[in-house]
Amino acid sequence: MPVEIQQPATSSGHNLRGAVPAATTTVDVCIIGGGLLGATTAYYAARAGKKVLLLEESELASGASGAAFGGVSIGIYSYSSARVPLSYVELSKASLALYQEAQEEIGFFVSGKLSNFIRGGSTALSVNLPEVAVPPLESVSRVALLHHNIPGVLASVNQTLADHDANVSAQYLSTRDERGYVVTDVTTALPDGALDGLRDADSTQWLRTY
Repeated sequence: MPVEIQQPATSSGHNLRGAVPAATTTVDVCIIGGGLLGATTAYYAARAGKKVLLLEESELASGASGAAFGGVSIGIYSYSSARVPLSYVELSKASLALYQEAQEEIGFFVSGKLSNFIRGGSTALSVNLPEVAVPPLESVSRVALLHHNIPGVLASVNQTLADHDANVSAQYLSTRDERGYVVTDVTTALPDGALDGLRDADSTQWLRTY
């Protein structure tokens, strides 16, 4: 049964990515707590086609509690030293198999995202960089620039390229907090002067070419 979640108008005392406006969101599954159990449950629910909302006051999989110290174990005895039902053991074993499966699938997924960044500059689903999903490179050159999120950066980038007769064929831009990330495709090989101009700008944090 779908559930409606009333989002708060402001954030207070929690490590949220900024305040969110008051709104009602309808989801199939709402999970409170982004630890190992919560994150894994959200993963399998989403894979089954459910619309999932995962709520976590801090960072995902960053903490532990008195009930779970950050590890996965198969329980044979309860805290009272009485033997637990066999069904509990079977459930624990099945859960462990799911954790291992999720670990393999997530590892494959993450390695694919890293490969896309290394080969083409895509930062889709990044947790610490502005998200820019770029298609495979079809032009001659591509330059990716991480910069301070201040006004005028995009205009400066395009002016530097124009000064060196570099024609822009596509451009992708996103910002997050104090950082911005712009990926620019050009139809010619970029001369050293253009790259030096982009790299030496006060707003530039790093630059990568493809």
